[in-house]
Amino acid sequence: MNYDLRGKNPPAIPIGSLVLVTGISGCIGSHVADQLLQAGYRERGTVRDEIKGVSGVAHVASDVTFAPDPNKVIPGVIAAAISAASAAAKQASGKRFVYTSSSAAITNAKPNVEHSISASQWNDVAVVDAWAPPPYTPDRGLSVYAASKVQAEMLKRFGRKGWTTFEESIKANAGL
Repeated sequence: MNYDLRGKNPPAIPIGSLVLVTGISGCIGSHVADQLLQAGYRERGTVRDEIKGVSGVAHVASDVTFAPDPNKVIPGVIAAAISAASAAAKQASGKRFVYTSSSAAITNAKPNVEHSISASQWNDVAVVDAWAPPPYTPDRGLSVYAASKVQAEMLKRFGRKGWTTFEESIKANAGL
């Protein structure tokens, strides 16, 4: 499916501008980069901070190891999101910061069960499951991943320093 990355006229980031994509070596990051190129933007892919001179940042990188220990996953996901947003906020050329979340931040998948979701919804069940006391068995990996997305996203929603300069662009893959 093709998306109009430019949105409104004129686009928030002029066509031809340089956009940084974190986590470009991953499946989603490479797709984001491809869509940016098709829309007429230049992109810089990185797995480290290479932010100088960019007009936008698509923070796609995340810990997708599905490791069951929340202490080894969640603090790193939060720190990386804050670091990327803070670095972007310092750029005079920066116009947009996009944090790529997950539908797992809203709810656990329920195959063949119809349910409603909303932009104000959080996957509190995943957060509770992720931070439950050990043992950290492999079946907790998805809850830890979902909790990492919930908790990083909550920092944005509640105005953590470094996030406040940028327009919210999260939960996009859930259509919200």
